[in-house]
Amino acid sequence: LFRSGLIGPHVVEALGDKSGCLLANHGVITVGASVRHALTAAVMLEDNAKSYLFAKHIGDPVLLEAAEIQKARDVFTYLYGQK
Repeated sequence: LFRSGLIGPHVVEALGDKSGCLLANHGVITVGASVRHALTAAVMLEDNAKSYLFAKHIGDPVLLEAAEIQKARDVFTYLYGQK
């Protein structure tokens, strides 16, 4: 997939309209209106990934419904000014 050495277009595609994503074998990447917003998104993404990993260790996590995810995203947008 990345044989050309150009990971950028794949990152843009993976991000879509989101503030961050996990890249296999590369880690977390986040974006924001400022470095502070991008860092906040990175910390939140890492925290959520950690929570999911811990939940997987004790069983099958209950995944959020799309409406619940949107609500959390709206709170994040309001609190941190992410777009």
